[in-house]
Amino acid sequence: MSWTTKWIGIGLLAVSLGGVAVAVEGPAGQDPPRFKRAIARRPGLARALRARAQAREGILRLLESLQATDAQRAVALEAARAAEPIARAARTEAARMRTEVLAKHPDDRAAARAEMKERMVELRQKTLAELAPHATAVLATFTTEQRKKLDDAATSRGRTLDEQRLVKITSYLLTRPATAPRLEKKLAR
Repeated sequence: MSWTTKWIGIGLLAVSLGGVAVAVEGPAGQDPPRFKRAIARRPGLARALRARAQAREGILRLLESLQATDAQRAVALEAARAAEPIARAARTEAARMRTEVLAKHPDDRAAARAEMKERMVELRQKTLAELAPHATAVLATFTTEQRKKLDDAATSRGRTLDEQRLVKITSYLLTRPATAPRLEKKLAR
């Protein structure tokens, strides 16, 4: 084999492998094909992903509009750090429960789902009870103007915002993985 044939063969191999890599990963800035196929199979998935992203952006805009002070952010950061091991333990417990339930009902998905639903309700209630003091500490730092903004946001969506619901929402926000880093970044400014 001559050197020209060898180099042409290597070039063709590189071009074909490059084309395969682009086909697997997709061109820059585009979703991979398997993600597009998943969305094509379940059109509701795309709507759900867009709705979740919009809800997350809305929550972040609302929190920014509250204009929290550094003291409030410090209390929230402390609460988020205290809530992190509680949330991690709850996630671990949920994963353990899932394996137990699937092992108990290997062929009956409906029974496994029903039992898991019951057990998850109990786990959520237990976790919320553990997180409530941390959420209450954060809510205690809110001013009347900030509370009014939250009430206005709820009424504009046709909801009422009682203390129990506010504690539940705040507990949820404290357990998000990005909460502590975001608060640390804001306090560092």
